[in-house]
Amino acid sequence: MVVTHPSLVAGFHLAGVEAYGVETPERAQDLIKSWLFDAEPALIAIDDNLLMGIDPGFIRRVNESENLFLIGIPGGPPPARLGPASRSQTGARQTRIEEMVQRAIGIHITFRGNNHD
Repeated sequence: MVVTHPSLVAGFHLAGVEAYGVETPERAQDLIKSWLFDAEPALIAIDDNLLMGIDPGFIRRVNESENLFLIGIPGGPPPARLGPASRSQTGARQTRIEEMVQRAIGIHITFRGNNHD
């Protein structure tokens, strides 16, 4: 599941990912808290900008749970135009996400269209 800004939810849905849009870290924390009580296993990827505003004690509680695994993902909307600098930033962001998911689940994923040697 992905917790991100509302403007990015549609893109995750198009990619087949369960995504939730929230405006504030407090709302993100409330949402995650409801999942913590559900006791369903889940990997939750949350926008770094939201994650930084969540209470550190709550993050420790989530990390100590056996059912939820929380990882931060680079946040913010994609670049408005795809010039050379934007493509390199997007590639670095995708690589970071790939590495975080691999660390979380032990499997290396790639984004469609990336050529990794």
